[in-house]
Amino acid sequence: MLKNHLIVRFSQSRRNSLNLLALITFFSCLGCGKAAEESPTVSPPETLTPTEQVATPDESTPSEPPGQLELPPGDIPPANTNSPKTGGGGGGLEMPDVQISNKPPVADASETASPEILYGSLDEIQDRIAKTKKITVIDFWSLSCRPCLEEFPGLVRLNKQFADKVQCISVDVDFDGRKSRPPKHYEERVVAFVTSVGATFPSYISTTESDEIYSELDLDSIPAVLIYDADGKLVKKFVDAGDTAGFTYDKQVIPFVKELMQPDK
Repeated sequence: MLKNHLIVRFSQSRRNSLNLLALITFFSCLGCGKAAEESPTVSPPETLTPTEQVATPDESTPSEPPGQLELPPGDIPPANTNSPKTGGGGGGLEMPDVQISNKPPVADASETASPEILYGSLDEIQDRIAKTKKITVIDFWSLSCRPCLEEFPGLVRLNKQFADKVQCISVDVDFDGRKSRPPKHYEERVVAFVTSVGATFPSYISTTESDEIYSELDLDSIPAVLIYDADGKLVKKFVDAGDTAGFTYDKQVIPFVKELMQPDK
């Protein structure tokens, strides 16, 4: 009896073991199938040769911003904003590109003579005026003053027409006192301009600061033309401001000089 009972227990235990093994096998097969469906086989990437490798841009390095402007070469000085003038003189600016339509034609060798370039203070210039013994016309101008450059040829015409009776003098007032731009700094451009318009009369580059000249002569702006009689007395002042604003040599200065040359003047 006991033997039969042991045989029955052994048989049940064996069946349980077989059933457990079957279940383990069944669930194991299910897991492999799901993994196969969700994880496809991926081939390893091909290794590129050195010549096939492509360099990628470094995102950490910012690209250069487009459209940046560069200043042109050369020394460009600032304008003298403290000057009371309105015509653009002084300040040491570069000569603007002005087309002078009334430039006198060169007729003979005397008109191609080199201009007389001088350096002088305001006192020295006034001393010369007193010694001319002629009607004297002084033109105060600047390389940075467009109206000055446009009207300057009128002084040249006046000198050619009345050189025997009138002394013409020009005074460049670009020097504003800066040590970095002494009067000598403007010589090359002054010479180039007065030569281009055929000026042969004395042309001064002032060694007196421009603001001092405006103050001493009571000039509101340039161009300014001062006319002295044969005794060195100031008789007329044309400035590009007030009642004489926009004056010209042809309409105002030359007619006045002609009247001054009359015997009863």
